[in-house]
Amino acid sequence: MEQRKALPIVLLATALLLASAFSVAATTTDPQQAADEKEKPPAEKPADVRVTSEITVEAKRLSEELVYSVNRTAERTFETPRAVQVITSEQIRRKAGFELSDIVLQETGMFMSPSGNGGGSIIIRGLASRQVLVMIDGVKINDSIWRTYSDTKEHFNLIDPNEIERIEIVRGVVSVLGSEALGGVVNIITKKGPNGTKGFGATLSARYSTADQGRGLSLQVNGQGSKYRYTAGVAGVATKDLATGGGAEQPHTGYDDRSGHAQVEYFPSSDKTLSLGYRAFEKTNNLLSYLNSGIVETAKVDPMRMQMATLHYDDLTNRGWEDSLTATAYWNRQDDGRDYIAKNQAPHFYNLNSDSMLGLNAEVGKFVRTHHILFGVDHTQEAIDSSLRLINRTTGVTTYSRGDYTNGSEYDSTGVYLNDHFSLTRWLTIAAGMRYGQYTSKGNEVLPLIGPFDAHSKKSNVTSSLNAVFHATSSLNFVGNYVRGYRAPNMHDMTAFSFTSLALIMPSTNIDAERMRSLELGAKYDSGRLSGSAFAFRNNLSDLLVQGTGLFRGKPYVDLNGNGQRNAGEPVVIVTRNIGKSTVKGYELDLRYLATSNLTLWGNYTRTIGTDDDAGLVLSRIQPRLSNLGARFSTNGKRALWTEGTLMYGSAFVGTNGTKYPGFHIYTVRGGANLTDRLVLTVALENLLDQKYRFVPNLASLDQPGRQLIVATEFNF
Repeated sequence: MEQRKALPIVLLATALLLASAFSVAATTTDPQQAADEKEKPPAEKPADVRVTSEITVEAKRLSEELVYSVNRTAERTFETPRAVQVITSEQIRRKAGFELSDIVLQETGMFMSPSGNGGGSIIIRGLASRQVLVMIDGVKINDSIWRTYSDTKEHFNLIDPNEIERIEIVRGVVSVLGSEALGGVVNIITKKGPNGTKGFGATLSARYSTADQGRGLSLQVNGQGSKYRYTAGVAGVATKDLATGGGAEQPHTGYDDRSGHAQVEYFPSSDKTLSLGYRAFEKTNNLLSYLNSGIVETAKVDPMRMQMATLHYDDLTNRGWEDSLTATAYWNRQDDGRDYIAKNQAPHFYNLNSDSMLGLNAEVGKFVRTHHILFGVDHTQEAIDSSLRLINRTTGVTTYSRGDYTNGSEYDSTGVYLNDHFSLTRWLTIAAGMRYGQYTSKGNEVLPLIGPFDAHSKKSNVTSSLNAVFHATSSLNFVGNYVRGYRAPNMHDMTAFSFTSLALIMPSTNIDAERMRSLELGAKYDSGRLSGSAFAFRNNLSDLLVQGTGLFRGKPYVDLNGNGQRNAGEPVVIVTRNIGKSTVKGYELDLRYLATSNLTLWGNYTRTIGTDDDAGLVLSRIQPRLSNLGARFSTNGKRALWTEGTLMYGSAFVGTNGTKYPGFHIYTVRGGANLTDRLVLTVALENLLDQKYRFVPNLASLDQPGRQLIVATEFNF
């Protein structure tokens, strides 16, 4: 059955290979000239790439795309040993999405578990949100109260897509960058200024979608002088309830968000850069999990906000002991809360969680013959405020209670890392890295029912990675990776507490860190016209942190009346605990073929299998098989037109509770044109068959949009 469902990918791969062989046989090329071209350094990619009449230009741009998030140095995606991909600003424009989740869908190995319209948790290789490191311009935004899944806290949609230059994705554990990166890394690189010598530029973008009557507007401005450049922007999105397949509206799914940012870079000399930036994001939406429970009258997320300020210094002066020096100081504050009224209860509940993070990273790079050595230190300090305010709607009296986490607690982390990237022979390139991390939590309180609780914990570990690339030919690389990963429990894991008539969620600092040993093998091919990769991975996890039923005073429920039997109103006990051993394995395939100067074909396929080895059960965050096929046709000339069609296939599967979930086939067509020198139009018709479907259905509580029209415009001036 699985082989039959993978047949479209196999047929596509065969067709591409045959077409590539035919094109090579029909074309004469000087081998020395091709080798010389292969060795040329990649030119800087302009932000706005137009389709040209020469296929070699487009092929060169795609094959020489650079990625920075693997070894903290610029590498072609073909040369790096990891499973990576780069989403360019051109691809972002073509997808015409409101949020980041709209952009990453249909990329190899990328899944979303949406807890609400316009939000959700990103999943890479069976691991989600707090186990996936998300960065903006290399600065992490994961904090110590990130949950696995949450409908009150954004894990991914924290930035306007119009300000993004590129998105770099590394699938698999990246132990040198930070302990959160068990599943992978998503590094969002923002636009920095106008192109070329242009002194000032601005872009006004608008989007509309029919499924939720969504309206989005974004204004970005940028400029530069002889020693500086800057960019700034504001954006807003407003939607109504989302219609699923068949036209049925999903109540309480509308949302509004707004964002703003500003950044300036100063160049005191040609090899020094000093930059200062600030950004803020805020969203308002309904609290679906509460509203769907049937025990509340009204519920909304208020606030859902992120603020970030960064100060960055980059110095490429050669001082003998170093060739590069970078330092980044940053502040990151995230707020999330719940505003709700429960049925048949007098209080109006206001719950607020805030995490303020101060961070510093310093890194030195040195070239020694074929070695590129990086040494770095990073440190973060977090302060958590958490409270619950209750206002009696009858008397107006306000009282305060314990929030989700230990109020006034702290979480500190320190890391020291070393990475060496070198050529062992002309055939073999090695990257080896090691990181020491220490994680400390502090705080104490007296909890209802439980009594005194001390949140103090201190953990440390050494992680390492060994990556190898065997250069079989100028177009074919074989890669192998062995990585040891580690994620210390964060404050959500250790101090989350809730006591209601339904459940007692108990905190604990005695839990262990999550650990992973990852083995990955792959191959990459890039002939210019045809490119692609194939990866197989096996991750052995120990002490994976999950939330499940536990015991309180020897019982799986709170025996409030002491009669030894569970009665109505006596809550079940929920604890965070470590699973002894679990395994996540799978494979990922992707192909891209430039058939002619006007036609591009692509496809990808992802299969992940995850099991709790102790219990013999399927892990809950494992997604179904997913594949994507696409074809794009573009015309040449100043008023270039383009159109593309895509198919996204998700397999049927059985969830952890034995429920059978159907698969789906989602067809989409998109097109666009440069109407004038300044005006660009994009139109998309998604889910042509109007199917009702959802991603990771055993976890997600939201169906995806039904058939919908999306219209986006971009005006440059």
